[in-house]
Amino acid sequence: FRGGDQYYYYTYYKGKKTQQAIEYIFNNGGAIAGTSAGMHILTKVLFTADHSSVYPDECIEDPKNYYITLHNDFFPFLSGFVGDTHFAERGRFARLLGFIANWKFLNNENVVGIGVDDQTALAIDANKIATAYGSGCANFYIADDNAFSQNPANTGKLLANNVKVVQLKQGNTINLNTLQITNYPENNTNVLIQQENLPCTIFLSGSDVLADNNSMLSAFVGELSSVNDTILILTATDQTIANTFKTKLNDLGATKVFVYSAITANGSTVQLSADINRAKAFVFVNNVFADFSGFLSTYNGYLLKNKLIKATTISAFVGDNSRFAGAKVVENYLTEYASYDALMTFGDGLNLLKTTVVMPNTYKESAMYENAATAVPYAMNQFGLAYGVWLYS
Repeated sequence: FRGGDQYYYYTYYKGKKTQQAIEYIFNNGGAIAGTSAGMHILTKVLFTADHSSVYPDECIEDPKNYYITLHNDFFPFLSGFVGDTHFAERGRFARLLGFIANWKFLNNENVVGIGVDDQTALAIDANKIATAYGSGCANFYIADDNAFSQNPANTGKLLANNVKVVQLKQGNTINLNTLQITNYPENNTNVLIQQENLPCTIFLSGSDVLADNNSMLSAFVGELSSVNDTILILTATDQTIANTFKTKLNDLGATKVFVYSAITANGSTVQLSADINRAKAFVFVNNVFADFSGFLSTYNGYLLKNKLIKATTISAFVGDNSRFAGAKVVENYLTEYASYDALMTFGDGLNLLKTTVVMPNTYKESAMYENAATAVPYAMNQFGLAYGVWLYS
């Protein structure tokens, strides 16, 4: 079955002699295969796209939304599974999670999600032993019975816990009857630090837009011991955006807010040194990573790094700058095809989160979905990190 529109297959083949013929071939030892929309129809539970497609961010905003249309009354080949395609390419890990949650909410039944990357195939033999082939991964999402709920305070946003994710690479296999993984070598990357032990307080947001950060900034000001505590906003050479955040903090009651450019030229500025020493809180917004890294190698950068880890320090990292809080920073995540062309680059973060990589703006624009989807697990494996965080809005 080729790609295109699975609703066409569902509408025109279901209950017809075509469906009967396909099932006859399968039941008599024949092979059935599908790509893109053609793969969607091969699991017992399938996304039929009755009302057109649905996007990953929509699925986590509301896993019961109008566009998630799932059925289990077509082909019977893979009972207990639901599939998704173009998985890394289109950042569909959140969409598959929404499918699984939707089916659980509406049918009280757990299904296992199968997400297959482009240039990748999952071959399943007669014993339901599935083997991954290709340059990407076959991804399995396995949820506990009570893994999903919705947050009524946020108009039904999906809350998920205890969802196991398995990524099979070339030659790895899984038994679809038992979900036992075989031919899967032990991970040769040792996780250097098993868990976070953060001494200070930090806030991370997934969006650079001021309106999306109102709740975070309100909570940030609420953490201050006094509205007269000194807050430093550290930004790039252009301070325009930073000043809009300063105005918002003033509106929230903070009285001593100062904006500085965190660039090498300010690495020994005496006034900045004094303000870093007396500041109780910091906001990082609109910094350019290369310039910010240069600043960290200066005297004032050294002062800042030592101040940030104090137990009494409060820090807020806005949108793109949330990357800086982790052990590693994905540098070029907004560069189109960076992951596809194997050109992702990584730098050292502030290391406040010593075993975590943070990906903000996960669904900012479709051209970088693949970068966001793949850079996090890659960094975790490559650098021995225990946690990966995706942020959006």
